Amino acid sequence: MRRMRNEANEVKCWLSYECCKVLLYKSTICQLSFIICHAIKKVAKLNLQNYLHKKAEPQVREPSETAFLLKKQSETKIMEQRKLGKSTDQRMALLRNQVTALLWHGKIETTYFRAKEVQRMAEKLITAAVKTYKDVTKKVATRTVKIKDKKGKVTEKESKVEIVNDGPTKLAARRKIMAVVYDVQEERAKGETKAAFRGRTEHIFHPLLEKIFNEYAPRYDRRKEEVGTGGGYTRVLKMGPRRGDAAEMALIELV
Repeated sequence: MRRMRNEANEVKCWLSYECCKVLLYKSTICQLSFIICHAIKKVAKLNLQNYLHKKAEPQVREPSETAFLLKKQSETKIMEQRKLGKSTDQRMALLRNQVTALLWHGKIETTYFRAKEVQRMAEKLITAAVKTYKDVTKKVATRTVKIKDKKGKVTEKESKVEIVNDGPTKLAARRKIMAVVYDVQEERAKGETKAAFRGRTEHIFHPLLEKIFNEYAPRYDRRKEEVGTGGGYTRVLKMGPRRGDAAEMALIELV
């Protein structure tokens, strides 16, 4: 390398000397072009030697750099496998369906790589709910209620009702979650009467969203205060190969 630097310095000195000579003696343009072409040839030869020298040198990497490259290659390989063999619209519909089922039922069984993608999407939605579920605005409104007695006489009575609305950040999080999960309707419990079911679900328009904000978000917020760290709302447990195609199965569930 030192020899190549010396040669490069010699080429620079020779080129500057020839140019000064041309300027001093007022040589023709042909002589100047000949000097420039000769200098370009020398520089090209020097660059070729430098390239061959670098190519011949063995590349020695640090252990940390080698580990980083191996990790990057493995991550790239995993991301290639997580296309799941489907086009984008089919893959997103599948993942949205499985995220909805996970958040509604609490656990699902699927293939391992699907479970890892479902875990990534579900934890982002739960994190958005945990950060914003306390952002609410409350106001008291007066409403008129009509009461009918036994004789059929209708009387009006005013009552104060507390109205709870979403704040700006909670509203944005609600819309973000609604863009991913599907709308799930509440089901009647075993032995529950129709009137009781109607009274229980009268003011619930999106049961899954209410479950996320009213059940999951406070629970994981308390867990965050107790443990001291957030995240890790789901776990993936391997269940072995599936009979038939030997696909790796896994159980993903909320912690």
